[in-house]
Amino acid sequence: MSELLGRQDLHVHTDMSDGELTLQQVVETAAKRDVTVGIADHVSMRNADQFIASEAELRSYLRALESAPVFRSGEFCWCDVLVNGLPDELLACF
Repeated sequence: MSELLGRQDLHVHTDMSDGELTLQQVVETAAKRDVTVGIADHVSMRNADQFIASEAELRSYLRALESAPVFRSGEFCWCDVLVNGLPDELLACF
């Protein structure tokens, strides 16, 4: 099965939450290693200094991912006040 799907890492964090690499650095590293990546940064108010912690930050995150050759995702805390207050149209982006 892995031959059909290729090399993948579908749970990558960037510096938009608690990762160390920028989105561009992740994309470049993945391309060099022939790995398909999925970006899944944290979306939660639980650590507002480090996570995507507002609707505005989430919209900015989604805009950044639009132009990147990655699968778009997010690591949500479904019991979090932020996630429960997001509009359906925004959640539909994931």
